[in-house]
Amino acid sequence: MPNHLHGIIALGVGARYIVPSDPGEQTSEQFQKPTRGTIPTIVRTFKAAVTRNARNDLKIGDELIWQSNYFERALRDGREVSLAIRYIAENPARWRWDEENAEREKEIGRE
Repeated sequence: MPNHLHGIIALGVGARYIVPSDPGEQTSEQFQKPTRGTIPTIVRTFKAAVTRNARNDLKIGDELIWQSNYFERALRDGREVSLAIRYIAENPARWRWDEENAEREKEIGRE
């Protein structure tokens, strides 16, 4: 998609990220104290590296590249992984109807 990115991060044995069963439960990540191997640190590091390279290679200065947050979801079994892979693979076809696409199709089925 031209306006967002999907990905699947597989954490190996020994990863410190724990998916809270209770939404109020804390993980080991704390504000301004990155924890190596956690989802927030992985995402932050990825976004920083892409931003640095894009600004340097594309000469775009301080232009905003990323939204300030991200959405994460634990894939708990093979079925959920398969569904996520399918969603990611099929997602670019939805761009033609995306509200942020200036050339989007107004009606489904219009070619």
